[in-house]
Amino acid sequence: MGKFATGITIVTLEDNHKILEMTVNAFMSVSLEPKLIAISIDESASVYEELQETDKFGISILSTEQQNISMYFAKQIEEVTINYEYRDGVPILQDALATIICRKLKQVTILSLLQK
Repeated sequence: MGKFATGITIVTLEDNHKILEMTVNAFMSVSLEPKLIAISIDESASVYEELQETDKFGISILSTEQQNISMYFAKQIEEVTINYEYRDGVPILQDALATIICRKLKQVTILSLLQK
């Protein structure tokens, strides 16, 4: 985690035997020992509700060779082949630069100062 500078980070999970995925708004290392990360996901995100309900999910950090996948998630292209593999029962993207299987420790809702 200490070597992660920046990159496109995809969260993946399975719901009712269907793989769900999305680009996270923000990803950061909180602690190296114990290993803790934080992700930021907007409430309007396509998998927000499902992430509320799950305790395990995957994080895949895309490599530069996976630019087409990031363009797909940004809705800049309509079709792309995405290959998955499972680790500990969690789907992750094959050939990602790095992958992490996560167990949710805590979930926090933070409101913007612009919200009333």
